[in-house]
Amino acid sequence: MWRTAFVLMCLGIQVFSWAGPAPAQEDLPALVSKTKDAVVQVTGYDSDGKLMKTGNGVFISPEGHLLTHRSLILGPSKLLIRTGANHDYPVKAVLADDKTADLVRLLVDPPGAPWPYLGMAAAAPALGSKVLVLGYGKKMESTVHEGMVSSAREFLGRPVIVISAAIPRGAEGAAVVNLKGELVGLGASGTSEGQPINFAVPPPPEFLQKAAPPQAFADWANSHATEACESYLSRAAKALNKGDKEWSITYSQRAAKLKPDNAQAHYYLGKAYLLGKRTSDAEKELEILARLDAKLAGKLKDDLAQSAKVRGEADLPQLIKKTKPAVVFVQVLDINGQDRKFGSGFFVNGKGAFITNYHVLGGATKARVRTLEGKTYPVTRVLAEDKAADLILASVVPDVETPFLKTTGVIPQVGEKVLVLGNPKGMEWSAADGIVSAVREKNKKRFIQISAPISPGSSGGPAMNMQGQVIGVNTFYLEGGQMLNFASAGQNILNLKLGPGLTLEERAEGWLAEAKDLVVQGRQAKHAKDLKKAAGLFDEAKKTFFDLPDPYVELFFIYLNVNDLEAAKQELGELRKVNPQIADELIKSVKQAAAKEEAQKAAKGKGSKKAKQ
Repeated sequence: MWRTAFVLMCLGIQVFSWAGPAPAQEDLPALVSKTKDAVVQVTGYDSDGKLMKTGNGVFISPEGHLLTHRSLILGPSKLLIRTGANHDYPVKAVLADDKTADLVRLLVDPPGAPWPYLGMAAAAPALGSKVLVLGYGKKMESTVHEGMVSSAREFLGRPVIVISAAIPRGAEGAAVVNLKGELVGLGASGTSEGQPINFAVPPPPEFLQKAAPPQAFADWANSHATEACESYLSRAAKALNKGDKEWSITYSQRAAKLKPDNAQAHYYLGKAYLLGKRTSDAEKELEILARLDAKLAGKLKDDLAQSAKVRGEADLPQLIKKTKPAVVFVQVLDINGQDRKFGSGFFVNGKGAFITNYHVLGGATKARVRTLEGKTYPVTRVLAEDKAADLILASVVPDVETPFLKTTGVIPQVGEKVLVLGNPKGMEWSAADGIVSAVREKNKKRFIQISAPISPGSSGGPAMNMQGQVIGVNTFYLEGGQMLNFASAGQNILNLKLGPGLTLEERAEGWLAEAKDLVVQGRQAKHAKDLKKAAGLFDEAKKTFFDLPDPYVELFFIYLNVNDLEAAKQELGELRKVNPQIADELIKSVKQAAAKEEAQKAAKGKGSKKAKQ
């Protein structure tokens, strides 16, 4: 009878009930207490155990028959319910589903006692009658909303009851009950003619009476994977049209996970990544598409090119060609004019000012840069420096205007593509690309973690975005890690206080003074028999001014005294580069001392023999 009345209302024929006076309104707190335990949260998970969907469901029988929305269970590989007491139970089987009504009846085994449940209302609620919405939000917070029946109509091909009560996000599938505590339908929401509406979906009587053999949920999910994929693709397309990067990525990823060989899913995912400015991820989808669908791969390639054009990006070959001339090879020489170390750098203006790492140029008395064209210029001045950020701004006097790179202080997004240029292992003007992995802090300075490879010799080279702007200076990498490379952030460059600076010779005098002071501290630690601290100070003195022989000598004797002959030999080899005369005298004195010690031992041995005789 109520279905007939409901259909008449859907056709626009107003129905009045003259069954008698309305029943007295039940106490609302008591009504909530009476009905709420039959409502549970329903959660769906993918094959990796990642949460995909959250909604509600209502028990309609003590045996564990649960009513919820079919769209809620379409896609997940596993379903759980959570009760108000925070107990979780797996969904065992699907008993019936109705695609048009978006309803499904599930089976959940009772936990040793009958489930609390709600009975179905015997008749459709009258217009203007009060209803309650009982459910749980995404964080399992209990929600109760009161409203009234506004109208009865057809929506998306199914009869629904429009209500004024709110259906909170994540509470779809909540129980909509009348004041007798009877289930009117499942809560849902949507948009009609551009206006949001909340409504209850009443289950058709024949749906509740279906007695088909139960189907294990996993089997049902597998058999509906194609339908779920198509549903996600439809939603992804709508999200892309709206410019919603978050949901376009989510829906596309879900579709691709369900059907890894679905080319449309990878195409939408590539477009979604472009919408989210995740170019490198979009390029990975292009690689997959190239194997699945050449036509869609061509479309995504065009999208990538257009996206780069909109952002002012050049393709990698063009970008490398454009920026390479600004990069220089930095050679640091010792006092004997021999190569001591090398690194990279890049010009920051047309007058010969260039950036490199502090650890590359620090401690040098002589240095020079070589350009891509093969021109060599001696380093003349140190204009500014920041040891904590590992940066030095120095200059040469060029005979022509130098090509240069611009620096940006804008912190790049994680996932943004990055290009590095430098001279790793002496392989001059090498290029490599990667992405920004993270942004971190060290010594109160910001560093950008990148996946582009950095090796010895890369230090001081630029890390650039796809507009050719410097976002950082290649600085260090963690040995033993995979792609753990770091660049001193562009803002550190911009923070350098440019001044007249000092000549390289003048700055070298300062480094020499610092190194001598470290040697004094090291000798004090050595005198106090703290050899570990002493070795650390001497090692720091070497880095501060590598042409000072004292720390090498001190380290040589420390390693000799602890019988680390290999380390002592290494220090002697480094000392020979700095001052071969002192190295020779050291070897001579060590040999003399060793010979004297051997002679004393021999003499002592002879004395012992005579005493025995």
